[in-house]
Amino acid sequence: MKLRSVGIVGVLFLPAAAARAVPQNDLSSVSGDTSRSYLGRGRHVLIGILDGGIDANHPAIRGSVVAARDFSGSGTTDDDRTGVGHATGLASLYVGHADGYTGLVPKAGIINARVITSKDYTDDRMAGNGLFYSLNLGAKVLNMSFGNNLGDGPLTDKFNLMCDYASENYGASIVTAAGNDDDSAVAQVPAGAYNAYSIGALAPSRYDTVSSFSNFALRSDRRTKPDIVAPGQSVQLAAADWERASEFALGSGTSFATPVIGGVLAQMVGYGQDFNLPTDPRLLKAIAMTSATKVYDSDGTAWAPRHQVSDKKGRITIDEPLDPEQGAGRINAMGAYHLYSKARDASTAVANWVFTSLKRRKSYVLNLGHLNAGQRLDTTLVWDRHVGRKDDGDGVVDAGDRFFEAVPLADFVLTLAKDGRNFLASDSDVDNLEELSYTVKSSGNYTLEVYRYSDGGMKNETFALAAQVLNHPPTLRSVDASPDLVAQAHGVSRSIDE
Repeated sequence: MKLRSVGIVGVLFLPAAAARAVPQNDLSSVSGDTSRSYLGRGRHVLIGILDGGIDANHPAIRGSVVAARDFSGSGTTDDDRTGVGHATGLASLYVGHADGYTGLVPKAGIINARVITSKDYTDDRMAGNGLFYSLNLGAKVLNMSFGNNLGDGPLTDKFNLMCDYASENYGASIVTAAGNDDDSAVAQVPAGAYNAYSIGALAPSRYDTVSSFSNFALRSDRRTKPDIVAPGQSVQLAAADWERASEFALGSGTSFATPVIGGVLAQMVGYGQDFNLPTDPRLLKAIAMTSATKVYDSDGTAWAPRHQVSDKKGRITIDEPLDPEQGAGRINAMGAYHLYSKARDASTAVANWVFTSLKRRKSYVLNLGHLNAGQRLDTTLVWDRHVGRKDDGDGVVDAGDRFFEAVPLADFVLTLAKDGRNFLASDSDVDNLEELSYTVKSSGNYTLEVYRYSDGGMKNETFALAAQVLNHPPTLRSVDASPDLVAQAHGVSRSIDE
């Protein structure tokens, strides 16, 4: 049985003469090219690509694949040379280093775990063993540009559990493609995992609008996915059949939005290692989502949380805090740098994060200081879903083990107060994150409070909180998406056919 498509939905060959001067508007639109000079080029960072094999001899990738193993039974770790391929393109977005073409982390190393057959098939065993192989070699970013609808393919919820276990226990950031079916991103494997990222696609030319095919949160979905979006159409990729055709091709699909997010995370991992900062996936996720740029849904509507309610005193509670199509918005690599480094400048009044823990019925308060009308606050709170494991008797963590939710999900609320008065809160009881985006209406002293309810989680529950305040927030088409003004109701086929 094939899985549902999350891969290439369109490919255009570039003429051979263009191979030495490849425009990379996809990366520049998220400042990923600029951020290499600040966050770094990924030296000493390992990235696991679970897919259908990589052509390690491609000129843009050569020397970057440090380990390879086939878990699919295909007998090779190479990509399909009869076409432009899939994983070779993913790898180039990370480590590309050809003349005129540079990936997000050209100094990083790639672990090539082939988990997909030439007939686009994988299952929990293949994918899970490739996952733990990569983790045991030290991968801190895992790329999974494949998947199927839950209950409608070989991948089951067990693989979602494996991903959540891996993120918590190995400290790895896992990026997954939301899918190209214009359908639910929540009911996907592995995109439905809690501790991983589900990533949607943006359309050219400005990469400020969600692609029409990108999966989203349906009205019937209680949870909200994707978490974040990135360029996913007309993305410049290394082609696996470069020996007989062009070295690069244009690809489209949430598959290729995924390594754009993963590449920025790999930059952050390298920066954190260099400056002795935590690189825990919860912290990186809080920073990446907080610093994201609000863009537009596929029909042109502005970013807005899915659902909110207000009481008689005007206090607003957002119980579905992400946008159903773009999640937190478009990845902003330089924004992530400013927030991770806690850099304040003329445009940034607050750039702060904490990585700590709370017992049940306890609070943590972050003082934002005096804020002025017109500034915008963005903040994200992230914690883990805890997954346990029962060994199958071989003493090795692998896909043969049993994985299960160890405890019910912890429950937090994130509240914004002005001059001691609470007026805005993010309070979802089904996801492991809270988020607020608020344009300040009147000057005053503002604070954020994290409160942990008595339900679920560990005795001490670790969380990450990131917050930034911009003096001159970017405006797209002059639309204000402040939550107090907007309310909304509620086969790994990597096909080349659009």
